[in-house]
Amino acid sequence: MFNYKQSFVSIVDDNNINSPKQRVSVTLPAEFQYIIGSSHGLLCVYSPNRVLIFNPCIRRKAVAVDMSCVEYGWSIITVLGFGVCRETNDPKIVKITPTISLWQVEVFTLSTGAWRSPHSDDFSCKSVKFSCDHVVIDGCLYWLARGRLVDEYYNLIVSFDLTSEEFREVNLQDCLAGYGSFSMYKLSDSLAVVKESVDAHKLGFDVWRMEADSFIKLYTISSHSLDVSILRVCGFRKTGEPLLEVILPYDCLIVPAYLLG
Repeated sequence: MFNYKQSFVSIVDDNNINSPKQRVSVTLPAEFQYIIGSSHGLLCVYSPNRVLIFNPCIRRKAVAVDMSCVEYGWSIITVLGFGVCRETNDPKIVKITPTISLWQVEVFTLSTGAWRSPHSDDFSCKSVKFSCDHVVIDGCLYWLARGRLVDEYYNLIVSFDLTSEEFREVNLQDCLAGYGSFSMYKLSDSLAVVKESVDAHKLGFDVWRMEADSFIKLYTISSHSLDVSILRVCGFRKTGEPLLEVILPYDCLIVPAYLLG
């Protein structure tokens, strides 16, 4: 039987093309082993019954919030988002829970220490199926989701403005909305989506960046070496360089793209 212990580290990401170096280890209470998100140097993590807002630099918790069980992955169970309001600098946790007819939305603000309804209550998309996969960019949360038309599902992105507390659907081109593996990241202070593609019979990844109200394809990531296979895109550095999980002949590593040539 394998016994894996999950750990977290903080990494300096500057403009140095060399591999980034570990800055400080992150130690959390044992029960908090899942990261919801990070914003303005704060981490938001959860256990099955509590959510913790934590500052890893000074190793001090801001608040621990009691709540019901949350399930990760594609689910109709409660999902969470975390970010900091760009107007007030107030950290907020957004909780979305399905009910019989609508989605129930609640917002926790650090300044009040309490849950409440959002300022806007115009969100009623029962057919939307949320993933806990989300990013926060410039005071807006973005959730990866799936919508349903008759018997077919399609990809979509739902945003939540942490200032106005309004939801809206982000427009996707047909090639992105269609069926296929799909993920979101922050790229140069913009929202980016990465979708799997096939290049010369090898798995590749198309990178798209949101500009105005549409997405522009930037490039395709693929390996031209027979000895290297790319498993997934893990994210992007501040320089815009992608971080990739790859299989090498001797190991499985997460490496900057420039190391692949």
